[in-house]
Amino acid sequence: MNKKILIQLIILCAGCMYSLISFKVSERYDVDITSFKIIDKPHTFLNIISNNLIVGLFISIGGYLSAGFLVLIILFWNSFFLTEIIQSSLVLNISTNEILYGLVYHGPIEILAFLLFGKIGLDGLKFYSRIFKKNKIALIELKNIKSFLPPVILLIVSAVIESNL
Repeated sequence: MNKKILIQLIILCAGCMYSLISFKVSERYDVDITSFKIIDKPHTFLNIISNNLIVGLFISIGGYLSAGFLVLIILFWNSFFLTEIIQSSLVLNISTNEILYGLVYHGPIEILAFLLFGKIGLDGLKFYSRIFKKNKIALIELKNIKSFLPPVILLIVSAVIESNL
């Protein structure tokens, strides 16, 4: 397995674990969980794809410019937040089948797309290390547009599936 993918999977697991450890039931905060909305936007293809493309570009371009740091922050946050949504759904007595139905068809495809965007973003570390070591930087090292194609296609497929659930 590619080191960059493994690092990202570890960060995803860390975000989930942190959520599981820190999750507090809302009664403790005197919040009415019956009026809690997980998603306020319409669940349309355009909303889903635009949101996911923005996240993907932040992960890849922002990650590249931040030497991979932004990749790790976004993946940690997204896995933390997804786990919070699942736990909140369980507290709201939403069935496990309904939760899985909402995630299992598009979730793995979307996560794979974000991991591919993350591979692009983590390459920024190598780029900056070469700058600091004063090594030559070949233009080929700068990511070309073709490396964005597989994750974008995966996000489109995921958005089509998610918008039709």
